[in-house]
Amino acid sequence: MDKLPINILAIDDNPYAIRLIREILSGVRHLQFEMRHEQRLSLGLRALEEETFDLILLDLTLPDSFGLDTFDDFLKPAAETPIVILTNADDDSLALEAVRRGAQDYLVKNQLDGRLLARAIRYAIERQAASVELKSLQQEVTDMALREQRRIGQQLHDGLGQHLTGVALMAKSLQRKLEGEQSAATDASAELVELIVEAQGQVRALVKGLYPVDVDAEGLRIALQQLAQSTIRTCGVSCSFDSEERVSIENNNTATQLFHIAQEAVNNAVKHGNARHIAIRLDSRENDLVLIIRDDGCGLPAPAEEIRGMGMQIMQYRANSIGASIEFASQGNGVSVVCRLRHLKTPAI
Repeated sequence: MDKLPINILAIDDNPYAIRLIREILSGVRHLQFEMRHEQRLSLGLRALEEETFDLILLDLTLPDSFGLDTFDDFLKPAAETPIVILTNADDDSLALEAVRRGAQDYLVKNQLDGRLLARAIRYAIERQAASVELKSLQQEVTDMALREQRRIGQQLHDGLGQHLTGVALMAKSLQRKLEGEQSAATDASAELVELIVEAQGQVRALVKGLYPVDVDAEGLRIALQQLAQSTIRTCGVSCSFDSEERVSIENNNTATQLFHIAQEAVNNAVKHGNARHIAIRLDSRENDLVLIIRDDGCGLPAPAEEIRGMGMQIMQYRANSIGASIEFASQGNGVSVVCRLRHLKTPAI
């Protein structure tokens, strides 16, 4: 028997449907529940601010909202609360899309019975709890990996990097002493200096790869600008970066994951798309952060949902780890990768 009643927020403008759900749940043995009913999206959002719920039953057709916009508006405020979609028989495709976007389940109103409804509620709560725990573990693993990368990068910079700096100074001093002498030692000293400078560059590249985004609000914009420049230099393709001045990210882990998504998308465009031009853009749209990478290459060989390449899976994992959505599209030539981090707070201008 449940120790505490399940607290349910039901949002539906049809009082008959809610009355039916109450009656069905009241007839289920060993299920205790409390239900708050709201008929509008705005009132449902207010209820989330006022109270904590175990489950949300959400109709996608409301007086002040319709379709997937209703679900999208609830997804972020609901945080870790599972959402079950209430739908009419002719809304299956819409409900399935909501499930794909993060709803736990959907129920057809005229097909409800006590067993089905109680099972959907319990399973939704259990699945959501498991999902939250998995995301927490993923975040912990990501944070550990980032800390280890920073530690190794710091050691390379402070240890091997500083050591090479000392050796380079000694080698340049030796080169100056041998200047003017026509001997094999003179040529060898010059070659030694070149090799040490090259090694210093490799160490700097390693440190940058381990820790690509600086710990400040502007770090991502700077790192993406450098990514565009290095792509031009090393790959021989046109690569541009554009961003609004006011876009900034305080969380370094979020910034680092977004950088790696852009880096993977650029690599895919060069290696698999044979792109000649790549455009990277970072903006804020309605308080969402949007990272877009577009190229003019050969496009995807199949619809994005049918492709299971490692690069796309890694980008999807990185987006999930920071609570962002990511979409891959190919229309004609080229590929677009759009990563959206919802409800980003941006500084006032």
